[in-house]
Amino acid sequence: MSAGIVRSELWRSLLPPGVVAYETREFVQAPLLFDGEQSLVAKAVPKRVAEFAAGRLCARHALAELGHTDFQLLRDASRRPLWPDGIVGSITHTDGYCGAAVGRQSAISSIGIDAEEIVRLDDSILRAICTPEERARLEEADTAKRQCATALVFSAKEAFYKCHSAAGGEMLGFRDVALCFHENGFTVEPQRAFRRSWPEGTRPAGQYEIREGLVFCAVAFVRH
Repeated sequence: MSAGIVRSELWRSLLPPGVVAYETREFVQAPLLFDGEQSLVAKAVPKRVAEFAAGRLCARHALAELGHTDFQLLRDASRRPLWPDGIVGSITHTDGYCGAAVGRQSAISSIGIDAEEIVRLDDSILRAICTPEERARLEEADTAKRQCATALVFSAKEAFYKCHSAAGGEMLGFRDVALCFHENGFTVEPQRAFRRSWPEGTRPAGQYEIREGLVFCAVAFVRH
């Protein structure tokens, strides 16, 4: 196992059974990538290269547990990872953290994970990511709570959009859905008509956790 890359019980707790996840706080360099992967970040700045490499290595460890060893993880025209046939997955990174989660498509149609540093998001983000109702609720909170809640809204919507997009859904804006939070979880409410990407008879929902100055959110569409 590569140094610093460990199995993630955090993502396992936020995602359905059968999902394999790895994480790291030690970013690595491009030489650990396959040639095709290196070409995707050939012109990127060193920080971006390190983040990209860490994500690919976390994904590589997770894929190996599902029987896909030494898989070169490229991407499509929309910049989404091209997973092996029969596999779905998601990668996330923020300052000092990276994680990847994968599962079998026979059980899970898509996965979306997102991690955000709480201090990175401030009040200037509110207008861009929140519906008027969400914004009104957040503006009632004190600064510290509002900053944490803003990061949570941003991360939860990012996780949903990744999952929605991976399932073939159309491009959405942040205010095209609203969130209803409950203890350690949230549901997603469309604010306009768009093509459903989640299984019939279900509502899109996710789980979250806040720890060590980071927000972690996960959404998965499970086959029934």
